[in-house]
Amino acid sequence: MRYYKFKIAVSFAIITVFISAIWYAPKYLAYADKPSKSDVVVLFVGSKLTTPLRLREALNLINEGFAQHLLIPANGTFFEAPVNNVTITNRPIINYPSYFEDTHREMLEVKKVVDKKGFRSAIFVSSPFHMRRIKIMADNIFDSRFLQMKFVPARYEPGLDSVWLSSMCDLKMAATEYIKVIWFMAYRHFVAQERLI
Repeated sequence: MRYYKFKIAVSFAIITVFISAIWYAPKYLAYADKPSKSDVVVLFVGSKLTTPLRLREALNLINEGFAQHLLIPANGTFFEAPVNNVTITNRPIINYPSYFEDTHREMLEVKKVVDKKGFRSAIFVSSPFHMRRIKIMADNIFDSRFLQMKFVPARYEPGLDSVWLSSMCDLKMAATEYIKVIWFMAYRHFVAQERLI
């Protein structure tokens, strides 16, 4: 009887943890800082539907005086304010191993530009549900003593529902984000640090 009660208690604890993880998963992914004056806005592009919304956020930050430069690592473009007629095209970044996640490759390109230009602060812009992964990668690539980083999600792009099981699309996006975070966290330990920067 005692063993049976123990099994029920353990099962209840596991179910509680699992339900809590499902409930808080979208909230964990949706990391956000308030923007502050920075040297550059770094824009991570997405699909044809989401990229204009992210670009709008990046341009608003520049127009509001938060930065004077725009960097789009997906196509290697760099703009100084005033920023007009931004054309975004994706080009493959081939300088890195094929198992590197695309956002990681872009972040490494950002590091090159930040180091070359001597920037000391940056605002990273992407979808609300990408921000945690971008923060994890940035924290692994940049030294926060030398680069002040802010992570600002595109306010014009919807985030994940707080109860994301209600939408199959949100479920897929959240699952994909977690897989990408886990993949990055796994392979970064097996790559020499000098190859990561």
